[in-house]
Amino acid sequence: MKVLILYERITRELEVAILLKNLLEKSGHHCILSHFLEANNFNFTQTKSYDCIIVPHLYNSYSIFRNIVRFGKSAQILNLQYEQVLSDKWEKLGHHNPKELALNAHHVCWGSATKQ
Repeated sequence: MKVLILYERITRELEVAILLKNLLEKSGHHCILSHFLEANNFNFTQTKSYDCIIVPHLYNSYSIFRNIVRFGKSAQILNLQYEQVLSDKWEKLGHHNPKELALNAHHVCWGSATKQ
């Protein structure tokens, strides 16, 4: 399986991305690690595709389209959703909750409140 692993915040996401890459490669998968904003890995010609793209966040349809435009098509998207411990204000706003087409991806949840 060809997997693209994206990270955005080096301080909280890079180590997890490296660990995932190592584990997946030991299982025989081909993995590419890229910063979320790394233009060298953007797929402007749309010739690249992945079996799975692992993303640091995925909120709505715009997030889906942004990932496809930047990195190419993917059969699956896995959202690690690093921001799950939020203040009451952000919980009420619901910004971090997947909506629209993002609901079709796979999401990692840290607890029952996030799952709901």
